[in-house]
Amino acid sequence: MTIDVHIERLIIEGLPLSPADGRVVRAAAAAELERLLGAADPPAVARAGGTWASLPAPALPAAATRAPRGLGHAIAGAVYQSLGTTRSR
Repeated sequence: MTIDVHIERLIIEGLPLSPADGRVVRAAAAAELERLLGAADPPAVARAGGTWASLPAPALPAAATRAPRGLGHAIAGAVYQSLGTTRSR
């Protein structure tokens, strides 16, 4: 099974991230989301397909915001969790 995920825009407000930090966050989030979706049976909504104008995600733990890589991993986990609880539009 192939799952394509396209995130057009990720808005992170209130954190002092440099452009280099942003690239690390983006790469870490992409790699972690790929790992999560490939490691186990993906959420049913991902298997069924769908499109979202936006995807609400749970709040990230404060510890996740300390390093760009950790932030990227936390974002991927939140997106993955949201895929399991959100219906496509």
